Amino acid sequence: LADAPHAQHIHIGAQGRCPSQRADTSGDGIVNTTEGHPFYGHIGTSLTTSGDTSPASGLAVDRFPAPGGTSYDYRRSITVTADVASNIRNGKAVLVVHGIDPNRSGAYDGSAPSDLDPSLPLEATSPAACGSFRTWQGGLLGLDLDLGIDVGLGLGRR
Repeated sequence: LADAPHAQHIHIGAQGRCPSQRADTSGDGIVNTTEGHPFYGHIGTSLTTSGDTSPASGLAVDRFPAPGGTSYDYRRSITVTADVASNIRNGKAVLVVHGIDPNRSGAYDGSAPSDLDPSLPLEATSPAACGSFRTWQGGLLGLDLDLGIDVGLGLGRR
């Protein structure tokens, strides 16, 4: 969603994988953050554009990227905690980007409240993309990012 903030986090402490549409236990067509939690876990690092990157900044809406178009680059050097680093190394961490626009209105304007903060719309906090970290020979890290259209929009394509 252009011109809207997209919370993004490294999630840890669960299965280290992204949920499929089957995780939508409420049947509303959206896999919200709570429904995805058993798969990707809690926030380990908040990938904000400035300031704090701890889980406490998980909903720091004013400090997350707001792309001007259909894509964006995120670049920032941060130091993660030992727990987050261990989860990445052990295949138990995923990157989750939040913020969907299922009605294609161009805004987070749905009537359903967020499962994380009822003052926000569900669209603002529901996962839009999810990817697991992978290690390759030589210890280099990569990221397999699933554009999660099926995770956030229920359209069944990737």
